[in-house]
Amino acid sequence: MDVSKQTITQPLIRLLVVGGSGFIGHHIVNHAVGLGWDVTSLSLTSRPVGEGISSRVRYVAADLANGDALKKGLGKAS
Repeated sequence: MDVSKQTITQPLIRLLVVGGSGFIGHHIVNHAVGLGWDVTSLSLTSRPVGEGISSRVRYVAADLANGDALKKGLGKAS
């Protein structure tokens, strides 16, 4: 068996970024998407405003203090 011709597939990495529409979170989201990761962004607002918004990110609007809204929002991301 020729090992050099085998394709090594990496496991899918899933990342939840809390505050993904904020300044720092936005950069983390974009970097993770660039690495090919499956990214979900959780914020009080659903989508950030501005340039560089990736269509490959699931944006979830929920408040960490509201458990029911959090479960409902993250249920869509699974």
